[in-house]
Amino acid sequence: MLVASVLLSIAGGFAAGLTPYDEAWFLQVVHRVTSGEVLYRDIFFGVTPLSVQMTAPAVRLFGAEILVIKAVVGLCFAFSALLVVRIDRQLGGRGFPVLLIVALLALGRPEMAPYSGLSTVFLLATLSAVLRWQASASRVALVAAGLAAGLTFASKQNLGAYAAAALLASLAIAHPGWRALGRRLLVAGGAFALAAGLPTVPIWLDGATERFLADGFFNKVTYLQHAGVGYLDSSIQIVRLLPTLSLWHSFPVAYDLDRYLIPPVAAAALLAAWLRVDRQRRATLTIVFVFAAAGFLGVLPRADTEHMIHAMPPLIVGLAYGLREAWPSRAAWKRVGTAALLAWFGFGLAQALITPAVQVGRGAMRVSTLPHFRGALIPTATEEDFTARARMLAAAGEQPFLLIPEAGFYYLLTGLRNPTPYDYPYVTTFGPHGQRDVIASIEAGRIRTVCYAARGPIALRPTELARYVEEEMTRGEDAGACTLYRRRG
Repeated sequence: MLVASVLLSIAGGFAAGLTPYDEAWFLQVVHRVTSGEVLYRDIFFGVTPLSVQMTAPAVRLFGAEILVIKAVVGLCFAFSALLVVRIDRQLGGRGFPVLLIVALLALGRPEMAPYSGLSTVFLLATLSAVLRWQASASRVALVAAGLAAGLTFASKQNLGAYAAAALLASLAIAHPGWRALGRRLLVAGGAFALAAGLPTVPIWLDGATERFLADGFFNKVTYLQHAGVGYLDSSIQIVRLLPTLSLWHSFPVAYDLDRYLIPPVAAAALLAAWLRVDRQRRATLTIVFVFAAAGFLGVLPRADTEHMIHAMPPLIVGLAYGLREAWPSRAAWKRVGTAALLAWFGFGLAQALITPAVQVGRGAMRVSTLPHFRGALIPTATEEDFTARARMLAAAGEQPFLLIPEAGFYYLLTGLRNPTPYDYPYVTTFGPHGQRDVIASIEAGRIRTVCYAARGPIALRPTELARYVEEEMTRGEDAGACTLYRRRG
């Protein structure tokens, strides 16, 4: 079953197909790093560096191919599944938790760039180490918890901060006592600082510390201002969408809705369990709750369906443990409910894996042959459209700055070189000064051509730069993916 979980995790990433956004952007970032450019100094990257550092050797070995990124994402998800199994056993679960894994595979299919999945792995590792330390008071386990929390921070800084807070709360809850708490903080905090700090050493050596702090921390105000997607708003939109779909097409959306139902149900289950158990088990329930809460808070402020995927592992752990502690008896209704849930999530997993295969058989999808994106599934018409657009863009004979959401994808597809650090040119990428910096580069002649199209969510469009391009540059020909604008004079 463990091997099957790993294989299904990787297969899920393959079945998800090719999109020209997050995965392609991350591949472009790693490709630039492995080509000699310096992360943060030459390339914008809005999170801490561990995911790039861990992926770069694979790209050097196998090439800048999307299947490398999908394999890394799938392996991260597989490790999350294995840690869910371990944590469930630490919390008193018996046997292999088939329902947990099937639910996790159905609701947490791997997508997006690797940093979210990698940070989730280390968050779960922190919880597992904390539970080990709670049971044994082992200093080794305490050091492991600090290291895992630090690696969470090195993978994604906001989730790492929540992991650190959950670890601190756990140290105070598991074995109360202020004097002992100080010693534990020293041990765990030192391990945290070591694990979080070591990945930043190459940044300092490359002279990129200032840009790292700006992109990863100080400029996040722009992200908070523009990128928010509300949890309630998203769930309400899904509920409104469901009645408009056919039965078959409504199933994936129903599983999207499940992701929004799990957080409150998990919280309710843990609270119900907390009210009925003894003091010692309340401590464990509280520890599980704070880590589940950390996983949920880590998706904010952008609680869309793609980000909710990465909150599923700690939330499903919390839900399963809360239900088991709140209703420990093996009543018939529990067996019926377990079978029904297993059928529901099993159907969702099967649909996610089988539907792409059926579409390939019908010719609606095929295996991509696009440069850097070979081997990924893609709709046949979409591949033909991407190919035509890339040819038009490359045939323009210029090296434009691509001001489109799929910029990273088209830089890879065409072989064009980005004259700026920004491969995902949303307003959140530029921060408070980046748009003006690009405008200054255009006015100084360092950038002579911009290829622009007004695509993507309106709230994320870089309006200042877009307005400058449309009003102060000369509009040229259609280049397929976007329209060329040239510097005047």
